[in-house]
Amino acid sequence: MAAITLADLLERMGPSLRLIGPRSGPVSAVGKTEITWAHVSELADPTPWLSGGELLLTTGLQLFAGQAETFAYCERLARGNVAALAVSTGVSLTHEHLPPALPEAAAAAGLPLLEVAEQEPLESVVKVVAAALTAGREQSLSQTSRAQELLARAVGHPDARRRVLATFERTTGAHAALFDPYGRLLGHSPQCPPDVLGELAAAVDQVSGYGARAAGALLARDAGIQVHGLVGHDTVIGRLALYRTPPLGGAERAVVGTLVSLLAVSMLGDHKLENRMRRLQEKTLGELVHSGLNERQASVRMRRLGLENAELLAVYAAVGESPVSPAAYARRLESAWDEVITAPQAGLVVALVIDPPEDLTLTQDFQAAGWHVGISNRVPQAKVLTALRQARLACVQAQRSDQPQLSIAELGALPVLLHQLDEVARAGFAEAVLAPLDAYDELHPRAALVTTLRVLLVNNLSLELTAAELGLHRHTVRGRVKLIGEVAARDLARPHDRLEFQLALEIRDLCP
Repeated sequence: MAAITLADLLERMGPSLRLIGPRSGPVSAVGKTEITWAHVSELADPTPWLSGGELLLTTGLQLFAGQAETFAYCERLARGNVAALAVSTGVSLTHEHLPPALPEAAAAAGLPLLEVAEQEPLESVVKVVAAALTAGREQSLSQTSRAQELLARAVGHPDARRRVLATFERTTGAHAALFDPYGRLLGHSPQCPPDVLGELAAAVDQVSGYGARAAGALLARDAGIQVHGLVGHDTVIGRLALYRTPPLGGAERAVVGTLVSLLAVSMLGDHKLENRMRRLQEKTLGELVHSGLNERQASVRMRRLGLENAELLAVYAAVGESPVSPAAYARRLESAWDEVITAPQAGLVVALVIDPPEDLTLTQDFQAAGWHVGISNRVPQAKVLTALRQARLACVQAQRSDQPQLSIAELGALPVLLHQLDEVARAGFAEAVLAPLDAYDELHPRAALVTTLRVLLVNNLSLELTAAELGLHRHTVRGRVKLIGEVAARDLARPHDRLEFQLALEIRDLCP
């Protein structure tokens, strides 16, 4: 809302308008009082017709008859948020001088008191206030239009987001920070101090907790922080956090609206591309987990994602009863590291951390009630299936032991024992046992003999449980069991052969 300060009004009116009190020296702090309008009234209680912030002008007709009435009148004006009281005095008016109790009553109510000279009509004071407010509105509109024009020009800059945020800061004096939908910082205005940036990030986290569409919330620092959602195709694609004291308001809201619209448009293309890549990543990871691919086929899938030479680590998270949904848990993992591929499903989240840090762990911040997490060893991209098997095995053990997380290295004696064996001997043994099945799967991918063998052993040779996990009929599983024996020249009914199969698979899972 447009306003004129009391000090500005006193300067414009000259000697015809005089400040009586309260004072704190030649330049009074009361001069900063903002006036939103001027209103003339002789009513004992004009507050029902006021909205707050007005300069109330009166001649005091039928007012100030006694001290009690004068104090009550000033208290009513103060409760009605009147900005100041101006009383016209003179020999031809009701009061030749200010009533004796009035300065004390106004001071007690914290109400600035002014005296209007007799020769100055109250109407002229109203006109001066109206003219100042009109000029202020015109200036504000002009500044708003100029700011919007500069923001529109900044969009054409090669580094559009940085230029737009810098332009907004220069034209409004407000600091700005841009975040993605998950609260990750994308950019900020150049003069934004680190402590303010931290508060803006905290405000974005707080608003995000209220729901995906939460926006426009005024938060810390005397309500100087605003958070706005950037929406594209009815989806939040980012958040904009702003800070300034005094808070942004009035015509500046139009500038904020322009900023929000420009940033939303600039991010929409990136959001579409990101969604396409996310869908491709989720589909690929789903194939790696459920489609019985061999290592060569898995490596081809990873190259499609541009991860040919990457190292990675797998995270396998399963949930029972928890208020944290798989989708929310997946977002939690994505926010933990620089590059993460997730595939949330019913009761399960599988994730690949690309080029993970050496000391990667799931800290307490990323644990959630009801979730059990398994973490693989760090492996080259070509061993992605090994990493997924390791993470799944660690997750199963975490569930059995009711631990929030386990890494494959923490599982116990078997991994340690296998790692003590000669690497060539290990690999040779696993190859001798499983190579016939690998070769058959290579020629007949739908047979998935190695995958069937793995699930069958995990389920203690139960045809029903294996069929349920693989989504097959038990007769199909029975046929595959027979085929495994024929191809590998081993009999799953013999403990020794079953142990060799188990050890060969363990070597592949635990010793890539």
